[in-house]
Amino acid sequence: MCYNLPVTILSLSIHTILSIFIYKRGGYNKSIAIILLGIGTMQLSELFIHMDYKANKFFKFPYKTNINRFGSILGRFSLDVIQPIFSLFAILICPINKNLKVNLCLIWFVLFMIKLLLVIMTFPEDDKFKTTTKNNCNLKNKSTCLLDWPWKAKGNIWLIYIILVVGLVALAIDQLTFWILFGVFHIILAHLQDQEIIRFWNASGSCFWGPILAYIFIILKIPEKIPNVFIFKNLKTLLSKKFINI
Repeated sequence: MCYNLPVTILSLSIHTILSIFIYKRGGYNKSIAIILLGIGTMQLSELFIHMDYKANKFFKFPYKTNINRFGSILGRFSLDVIQPIFSLFAILICPINKNLKVNLCLIWFVLFMIKLLLVIMTFPEDDKFKTTTKNNCNLKNKSTCLLDWPWKAKGNIWLIYIILVVGLVALAIDQLTFWILFGVFHIILAHLQDQEIIRFWNASGSCFWGPILAYIFIILKIPEKIPNVFIFKNLKTLLSKKFINI
């Protein structure tokens, strides 16, 4: 999440431009680019939130709608629906074994249904779709704090989200080990930031520096050079078998 409008615009631009660049490289890169574009929709939602941080501005077409509320609802659906659907499309266009593709799609469907059920059971009240506060801030400059998402339902289990959005495709293209390590790296830096040991991985960690690092690694083909651990290799081999006739 980003902490102000200019940084949000910059992050969204990075997502869009570099995703297109990666997509044009073809092969597995198309699937990676689709996932990154999907994740970038969260920056689009925060763009609207920051445009109306005090929740007192409105769209007038096609009907009168509060801009902040629109961005908050878009953020909720980005997490629950939009990003997972982008990931499904990434699986469908991925140049992998047909059996593996079918099995991954089935796993995606099961996890997606579980995620939706959990979210529906804990869906926020309508008055929660208003993002006008910030949290997780140990810095004197409050403008660099994280946006507080009151609409982030308890049903949004992050492990299921990560598997749906990144994990299935990463497994298919033999990059799961790298992205797990990258995730651990992010968690460690975020913890050090919370403990005030470092000062640069605040909201920028997920909004700016994290995506920048990810794109640099992808462009340099670093994920392809990190071998998968044997557990993931065996799992991919298992899922490459034919279980149903399609």
